[in-house]
Amino acid sequence: MASGGSDSSDGLETYRKLDEAQRLKPREAVATKAWLDEAARLATLAASHIEHRRYAEAAKLLRATERPLSHAPSWNNLRGYAEFKLSNPKPALHYLQRALQLEPQNEDYLLDVGEFLGHHRAHIEAVRVFEVAAKRMPQSPRATLGLAVSYILLNRRDEAQRLLEVLLTAHPRFEAAYKALGECYEDAANANRMVELGKALQQINPQNPQGWYLEGAGLLQEGRTGRSPVDAAMIALRKTLQLDASNVRARFVLAKVLQEAGADDLAITELKQTLALDPEHERAHYVLARLYQKKGDTERARSEFAKHKTVIERDRNMEYRRLLISIADDRGSGPQ
Repeated sequence: MASGGSDSSDGLETYRKLDEAQRLKPREAVATKAWLDEAARLATLAASHIEHRRYAEAAKLLRATERPLSHAPSWNNLRGYAEFKLSNPKPALHYLQRALQLEPQNEDYLLDVGEFLGHHRAHIEAVRVFEVAAKRMPQSPRATLGLAVSYILLNRRDEAQRLLEVLLTAHPRFEAAYKALGECYEDAANANRMVELGKALQQINPQNPQGWYLEGAGLLQEGRTGRSPVDAAMIALRKTLQLDASNVRARFVLAKVLQEAGADDLAITELKQTLALDPEHERAHYVLARLYQKKGDTERARSEFAKHKTVIERDRNMEYRRLLISIADDRGSGPQ
């Protein structure tokens, strides 16, 4: 497919001529139909651009077609999402909210708003949006999951856990909810529930790596209390990585299992792979530094401790950026 880089290749030149003709003769039915048809074609092309992550090309088409399509929910959603991905937060929020206002039952529009708010750490606002949506769409698993995830981001994990347990009772094949509930159990160090949840997901879909991860991470916690052999955790985590080699969390936890089993060299190998996938994994840098320190490799230990400190400082700076975003929002200068 063409990249949409020029007006002639994506049809904008044709559209602009039709747009000018319609402005000159707004009551001319033939001209108006041709104008609307071309605008719809460009919006469809913009949707394809977004699907292929060509956000600038999509935004160009959507901005041009605002006059005929601004009352269409789908156009507003596409426009908002393109602006979001281009780091234009104020128009993004305006158009994403407008789409949801025009079509409040649309789960995709709801989740796009939630993604935007989550990206900008506006977790309180996300909770408000999903609370309204969950009341409006009580039978929607996705709306309930969105609310639960918003609770997790606000550290209201007990509420999230209750929601998710009820959700999975009603919709046991809704795989996305297992990951969120697993987060709650893992944060609470509820190893037994993690193992049970992981095995339940394995029964539904043995190809879902999350089921094996939950079992392995839960068994590691149980192994630390002597209730479960570490070898079983290692098997489950290796199965996770067999299904998803890029699973950073599983690779880090496997490194911890190997460390606790005394296999330091294998643990170092897994930590290096963890950092190859996620160079800013703060805990991996720290554990790797400790292992190098244990082996007497002072220089490498010092390097990893320094990287660990750098990542922590970067996280602190992110908190300041979040504060700036909240102050900007309070000015109320964005689109209404």
